[in-house]
Amino acid sequence: MLAAGVAGLACISGGGVWFCHARHLHYAGMIDHWGANGWGGFPDRSSPLALLMWPVKSGIAVGNYGTREGGIALLILAAISVRRFARENPAVAVLLITPPLLALLASYLEKYPLADRTVTFLLPGLWLAAAVGVGELARLWPNHRWPLVIPFALLASDLITCGKHLAAPPAYPATRSAFEYVREHRKPDDTLWISHAEVYEVYYGEDSTVCAGTTFPDDVVRRAGECVWLVDQPAVGFSIATPLVAKLQAAGYVETERQVRPGVVLIRLTRTPPPR
Repeated sequence: MLAAGVAGLACISGGGVWFCHARHLHYAGMIDHWGANGWGGFPDRSSPLALLMWPVKSGIAVGNYGTREGGIALLILAAISVRRFARENPAVAVLLITPPLLALLASYLEKYPLADRTVTFLLPGLWLAAAVGVGELARLWPNHRWPLVIPFALLASDLITCGKHLAAPPAYPATRSAFEYVREHRKPDDTLWISHAEVYEVYYGEDSTVCAGTTFPDDVVRRAGECVWLVDQPAVGFSIATPLVAKLQAAGYVETERQVRPGVVLIRLTRTPPPR
């Protein structure tokens, strides 16, 4: 009864979050941005094997996001923990596995992506399960010290990365200078698209004429004036501006300017190229 109550509470909570909040976050370009060819938040439907392996792949991604390159180890430790609770305390096992199962269902239905920061809410359960898994290994091998080394080994890569950033802090994206450049050269009828429009709003307030990264590319093309400015903060190996640039070029726009600044790419496209 306790296990059923925990599962029911998790489902009711998830349903409440979906009805009151999460469903309003859906936008037209979500599948393009977060799909298998984008940020990888949804399973690859072109391969049956990829669909079957999606729970493992996304589980490793959750662990890697919280502890660098520790996803596989955390997933194995969590599985050991769930196995133990399934025998000794099924309610706890249900408590641990219900949230990730609901998240997997939402990703299979392409309602909620599991990639990067969208998996943060799953980390506490994974860490707790992994900690119990370490304790279970220590219980199974009481005369060995190696299970107690596992937590420190998992944190080692995080500590190394932290040390590197302390020694050589990473450069911050040059978003504000890019915005200032656009504001100096943008004409009233020019269209402005910004991948992270909320950053622009911090500096200059809300602007209904600005297209955000969540705006579907076809809508941007329909709203495009004689000139279109793009300010993009690309991720490693992927940029949400790429499909938009392709759409604009197909509509007759030509790239006339490109600036690469720290963490930012600024692109200007015009309907007709300027005279040489």
